[in-house]
Amino acid sequence: NVQMLAHSCWSRLREGGAGKLSLSEPFVHETLEGLVRQQDPFFAQLWTALTPIQQRTLLAVVEQGGVNLQSTRTAQAVGRGPGTIRKSLHSMIDSGVLREERSMNSTRLRFEDPFFAQWIRLIVMAANGLSGARRPFASQQRHDAGLQNLKRKRTTL
Repeated sequence: NVQMLAHSCWSRLREGGAGKLSLSEPFVHETLEGLVRQQDPFFAQLWTALTPIQQRTLLAVVEQGGVNLQSTRTAQAVGRGPGTIRKSLHSMIDSGVLREERSMNSTRLRFEDPFFAQWIRLIVMAANGLSGARRPFASQQRHDAGLQNLKRKRTTL
């Protein structure tokens, strides 16, 4: 997916012509959002094939960065006990949705396809007003510009 993102950025820059576009963090975010939206039918089908418990568990994986998934907080968010969450996680590991990443003393769950995690943030969480949602980047820029204008007005008063 990193290759796909890099290629899409390169293509957009080439098509945009010299001087019109530049490689920047906002540019990369916009490109990523476009790639994720292109895969919406696939991700939507994958999402709807999951059980409601698996969906809520994936939301917890996204919100918590793949760690502390056996916590009381996670159990409350998912609405099931730790055993059910563990079973849901193992099922999604077995089916290739998630994978375990082990380091010294900890294990973190990651998405096999990081674009799916981004799709969950962009589409599912945003539609449901959840805390880990990412606003579309253009909206984020307008929001940031509005905050800057507000700060300028406060300093002039």
